[in-house]
Amino acid sequence: MCLWLVAIIVVSFVPEAWKVRMRLAGPLHLPLHFAVFAVSGFLLFGLWPRGRWVRNFLAVIALASISEVLQGRLADARTEWRDVLADVCGTACAMLLVLLASRRRTMV
Repeated sequence: MCLWLVAIIVVSFVPEAWKVRMRLAGPLHLPLHFAVFAVSGFLLFGLWPRGRWVRNFLAVIALASISEVLQGRLADARTEWRDVLADVCGTACAMLLVLLASRRRTMV
């Protein structure tokens, strides 16, 4: 899990030209944000007991927000709040799906 989060941070701070070459910019930019944070959510919510979910959710959202703000400051660009929204939505969807799956397991 730690390596996954480090990878997210590293990739978020690569130069914009690299992101374009890796096809991380453009029309797939927001869906990629959603997908990366959905995977993060599945990892967090699948590995930790429910009592820590709110804390984990807030930690992921803090990571997304802080990295976006720092990208804006360090790269002399604007902070992209739509990226943070996509991150929140991906994480929330993962949490909801893990919750529904766990409830379904307990019903069977």
